[in-house]
Amino acid sequence: MALGSLSAAFSSLVIFVEALAAAFFGWAVFGETLSPLQFAGAALILTGIWIARPKS
Repeated sequence: MALGSLSAAFSSLVIFVEALAAAFFGWAVFGETLSPLQFAGAALILTGIWIARPKS
């Protein structure tokens, strides 16, 4: 509910943090690792959020 009243940039960052937490806990609890392709995907997502942010 709260994400609807927040800015799109902040909402997308919060949703991305959920994915980061899932990756961290997957590593910490299950010993899973991220591939270079997954790291590249994360970098692309962060770049897209940075480019789409409102100019102040």
